[in-house]
Amino acid sequence: MFQFLLAGRKGGTADVVDGRLQVGTSPATKYEPQSRFMVDSNGSPLMNINGAASGATEGIHDGTDSVLWTATALSGTWDFASTAQAASGTKSIDATAVSNGDQAVITRSTPLTATNYTIMTGKVYLTTYNSTKNTIDFSGRLAGVQSGISINIGDYIDPSLLNVWQSFQIPVSVFEATSAIDELLITITATGTPPAFYLDEIDLREGGGIIYSTNLSLGEVFEYNRLDILMVDAYTGITTVAGATENATMTNLSYDQFLGVPQLTTGITFQRQVFGEVLTSGNVKGLGDTVLGGARIMSVASDGTNTMLHLRLEFADWVRLSEPDGDELVVIINDDLTGLIDFKTVLVGREVK
Repeated sequence: MFQFLLAGRKGGTADVVDGRLQVGTSPATKYEPQSRFMVDSNGSPLMNINGAASGATEGIHDGTDSVLWTATALSGTWDFASTAQAASGTKSIDATAVSNGDQAVITRSTPLTATNYTIMTGKVYLTTYNSTKNTIDFSGRLAGVQSGISINIGDYIDPSLLNVWQSFQIPVSVFEATSAIDELLITITATGTPPAFYLDEIDLREGGGIIYSTNLSLGEVFEYNRLDILMVDAYTGITTVAGATENATMTNLSYDQFLGVPQLTTGITFQRQVFGEVLTSGNVKGLGDTVLGGARIMSVASDGTNTMLHLRLEFADWVRLSEPDGDELVVIINDDLTGLIDFKTVLVGREVK
């Protein structure tokens, strides 16, 4: 008779009961509960900072109210000195008659190093725009050769907001320009009805647009199903609402503000990216925009001097961020939020082991 001894992975013998080998299973994937703050390039989670455009300015085009770079239509109908709309001065770039594939180029007399600047700013006035069928792409060029990638302005504004001037701030880093540039190319992409819009006050600025991300380490995979936003301000107030038979009181929260901070000029940009390509984006300028985007007001607390506001955005399933797959969640602060005492955004989820 032959007798066999079965050994486990760690050298111990396997269990045999009533002539049957006893086996067990364990999950191949393990999870570690974790909260992850959105942080800036220095690792700070504090978002109550000044992200408004600042510092030296390189003017690109303002509808020829000033002598800046020279604009030329490569294809399609463009008016570079239109008086129909203007964010400032009396003129702007009119692109209300463009079609799919139309292009315009704005040229500087000599090349400049774009990376000496932090953001490209400007104003856009949309009269027709479909965020799923239209793009208005900007890209840098040097002597007609593209440097870096194209960026859709729709990822940095509220594309549903029509017939009003919107400010935008686009980080220069996202263009991935690898050389000096002397041209800004504007390209229209449209399926069906093309966009119709005006542009004004396009500049390069030295400061602004502070970027926050999940800062995943090499090879890390993180999943979250909840995003919590916490704001604190030296702000108090109770609103009394008169009814037909009685009065009611409630916390004084304005839909177009964040506590005591007035409606933002450019807004806070939220983006889901894969290897730098924007998959989804949103822009909020006040509490109402945040709630419309799916967030709920979880609590409001006050000690009579300061007020804390807690917002929560919940997801039906786990959202996966994989560093090897190029996944990233990005928040860009584009306004002065130093009026807040505290402002943080945290992802609540789990690290995949």
